[in-house]
Amino acid sequence: MNTVQRLLFGQKAIANLPTPTNGKCVTYYDSQLTGLCVRVYPTGKKVFYLYRKVHGRPERIKLGAFSSITVQQARELAQGVNIQVAQGFSPTALRQEARKELTIEELFDIYLERHAKIRKRSWADDEKRFKYHMTQWKRRTLSEIQRSEVITWHGKIGKERGIYAANHALAILRVMFNKAIEWELFEGANPCTRVKKFRETSRDRFLQPDEMNKFFNAVNNLPDPTTRDVFLMCLFTGARKSNVLAMRWEHIHLERNEWRIPMTKNGTAQVLPLIAASTTLLKERQKVATGEWVFPSNLNNTGHLLEPKGSWEKIRKTAGLEDLRIHDLRRSLGSWQARTGASLVIIGKTLNHQSPQSTQVYARLDSDPVRQAMETAVAAMKKAANLDNSPTPS
Repeated sequence: MNTVQRLLFGQKAIANLPTPTNGKCVTYYDSQLTGLCVRVYPTGKKVFYLYRKVHGRPERIKLGAFSSITVQQARELAQGVNIQVAQGFSPTALRQEARKELTIEELFDIYLERHAKIRKRSWADDEKRFKYHMTQWKRRTLSEIQRSEVITWHGKIGKERGIYAANHALAILRVMFNKAIEWELFEGANPCTRVKKFRETSRDRFLQPDEMNKFFNAVNNLPDPTTRDVFLMCLFTGARKSNVLAMRWEHIHLERNEWRIPMTKNGTAQVLPLIAASTTLLKERQKVATGEWVFPSNLNNTGHLLEPKGSWEKIRKTAGLEDLRIHDLRRSLGSWQARTGASLVIIGKTLNHQSPQSTQVYARLDSDPVRQAMETAVAAMKKAANLDNSPTPS
């Protein structure tokens, strides 16, 4: 049974009510207005209700969460309900009306159809993130979600799944509430306001010279030639994993050594040159992949391979490269281009970057080009000073 207590409701008094630690809800009744109460849940949320008896039957009408209405507003709502009851309206009908407030799941469905599917090519990722991170909230109404809960939730995801996953989930939830307010589906405040994202740093992991032999040996020893070829194609082209997995034969022109990617992450098409290693691999694949897909699979309804996680884990363990990700193969091509003297313009063109900032990371990935440039500059200075044969001071 729920614990019941009485006190004079006030903003400070309600705010200071403790969170139950025994897993049970605690109900506090207002000593000023009969029937008005606030329920404090083990999660910390506090919700105002009005209890009434009609024809001997108890009815409970939800008024709103403490995070969205004040004590005075709760009293006014309760008095309004009492007046309506006195006029013959059914409290059950009133309660059903109150339940029309959207749940998180209902809002997500609306957000998906009215916003994500229209404006985001990666809307399927939003579906996955909702499933992974927000399922426990799907039946909660919008006004029940408190900022303190969002902070705790965001931190938990960061600890268990990483800061990038946590920040992506927070971004989706924030936009969902903003859209609900914009579309006049919710009158409360966005609980994600002032919830800070984790600080993110640009990842600069790429295959080092001493790791190359380990990597290629691990890849070539994979029992599945399809996943082996996927990883090699990611490395040889620098294309994103999603584009490689969805590669179609109709987009490949071996005569011109080109691969046309009809839609990339930044919303544009890309014509990618195919080097000799790529064309050799593709010609071998033509012998086994005779359908529309270069990397076919009958394990899902797309027709092509989706997530070669198992094979990637084998590579990481075999090669001893536990921190290497599939996306690092794309970065490896760019970093080795920089290492061998390619300009940032060429690297950006290879990786289809839309802004110079995206390519700038490759200017600091390896110290050798910097060192060489310093050597060249110092040599030029010494030559200008006629010190070509003089030893550099230590």
